[in-house]
Amino acid sequence: MRYLPRAPRGQADLRSVIDDTLVGLQPLTELKSIRLQLDSVPGIVILANREHLVLLVRNLLENAFRHCPEGTNVSVSVSHSGAGPELVIQNAIHQGDGPAGNGLGLRICREVARANGWELTTCEEPEGYSATVRFL
Repeated sequence: MRYLPRAPRGQADLRSVIDDTLVGLQPLTELKSIRLQLDSVPGIVILANREHLVLLVRNLLENAFRHCPEGTNVSVSVSHSGAGPELVIQNAIHQGDGPAGNGLGLRICREVARANGWELTTCEEPEGYSATVRFL
């Protein structure tokens, strides 16, 4: 699936994009009584197309919130390792809990990551779900 062309890039503050996205998703987090833990190193700026970055972050957070039981803990961490900035989103999801999706959001995320040279990995196990984006 290769539909999204490379796009012009500029500097984008990753924490700012996350904060803006969380404001828009606040009704969903309140409806589901989601307990959010945000752990972020301040001032991590990446070279990115901001629209692509917003789309990626929004879809990953929406997935974490929509596909988990009420009262779930969701953690969002932003760090900078030797390989570069990294975003990790984790929740406690159990098979059969939450509404089933069609996977379109995650496919969009994979395409956005590919088009920008980022690495997206996901892991779904009975004890939880995680999505990790490495901004290379």
